Amino acid sequence: MVSSETEIGSILDAVKLYYDGHHYGDLEKLKKVFHPNCYVVGHFDGGLEYLLRDAYLDWMKDQETPAALGHPYAINVISVDVAGTAATVKVDDEYLGYRYTDYLSMIKMENGWVIVNKAFNTEGSV
Repeated sequence: MVSSETEIGSILDAVKLYYDGHHYGDLEKLKKVFHPNCYVVGHFDGGLEYLLRDAYLDWMKDQETPAALGHPYAINVISVDVAGTAATVKVDDEYLGYRYTDYLSMIKMENGWVIVNKAFNTEGSV
C-alpha cells in the first residue's frame, strides 16, 4: 500500500503539471494531466464555460502565456483530500490577469493522477 504522504506528493506533482501548462502555455503538459473526457466548468466574462478538455486547449493555444507577459508564477494549494484512488485539490491561482479558485477532481490511473473535472470561480482581475 502506498502511503498518504506519497500519494499527496504525486497529486502535487500533477498540480504542478497543471499550473506549468497554464503559465508557460505547455499544452502537452495539460494533455498529460487532464483526462481526455475532463470538463472545465465555471463562470467567465458573464457566461458559463462548460468545455471538454480539447475545446479548452483549443482556446488556450490562442492566448499569450502568462510567462511571456511577465506575470508571476502564482499558485497556492489550499487543500488536498484523498480517498484511495480519488482526490480533490483546491487551488488559488492567477491566469492572464484573473484570480481563480479551482477545484480539481482527480482520479489515480495507471500512469498517475489525472484531473477528471475542473470547476472554477474567477474573482476578477489581479
